[in-house]
Amino acid sequence: IVYIEIAEDSFQAVRRLPWPRHYHAVLIHILKEWGAKAVVFDMMFSSPSRPADDTVLSEALEKSGKVYLPVFLEQSADRKVWLRSIPEFQTHVKGTGHVNVSSDADGVLRRIPPFLTAGGVSYPHLALKVAFDYLGKEMPSYPKELSFPLDSKGNFLINWEGRWTKTFKHYSYVDILRSFEAQSQGRNPLISPEAIKDKICLVGFTAAGSTDQKAIPLEPIYPGVGVLANVINSVIVKRFVSKAP
Repeated sequence: IVYIEIAEDSFQAVRRLPWPRHYHAVLIHILKEWGAKAVVFDMMFSSPSRPADDTVLSEALEKSGKVYLPVFLEQSADRKVWLRSIPEFQTHVKGTGHVNVSSDADGVLRRIPPFLTAGGVSYPHLALKVAFDYLGKEMPSYPKELSFPLDSKGNFLINWEGRWTKTFKHYSYVDILRSFEAQSQGRNPLISPEAIKDKICLVGFTAAGSTDQKAIPLEPIYPGVGVLANVINSVIVKRFVSKAP
């Protein structure tokens, strides 16, 4: 598992918001060329952008066949609505899953719901979908069919491997682009393609001040994309947390 971070250095290099989608298309192409096992975006593309950008991203998704996108269940007092990426992206991904989380009463994130259902549609958590695909196993349809421990309410307890900077490999989004360019020009890349080969690549925003920051048992500010990494890792290596009697 590796992180591909959209952090301060990437923002400084691009200097545009919202993030232009043709960059994601280029990244997907690079990761396919370098042999990534899976590419998981911790972001949605829920509305159209520039037509040219959307076209190249859609084409990249289709050609890759290894990309996962999230969905999110927006809940209010009177309704529940699934938020998804636009259909032209959804139809070309390998898989989807929800990324909803809920912190405990003390504000600390410790667990995720394995499945969520609304409007007759059910999704597994994105991390579980990715992990089961990686292992070549069929994703169950209900929590009771899962083979690992859950809490009394059917939630998956996250086994945090360590602090953000100490676990899994971290690579800069913009350095991936620069490395591919250097390689194509015969220069030594900052990041070797071997660092990506056969990896699950998690792409997400990690810049300071990002809205997707969580408090976890190990530290008060932890990028949300790390939830995916720790859950995927736990399932793949079969290292789980269960409640003590």
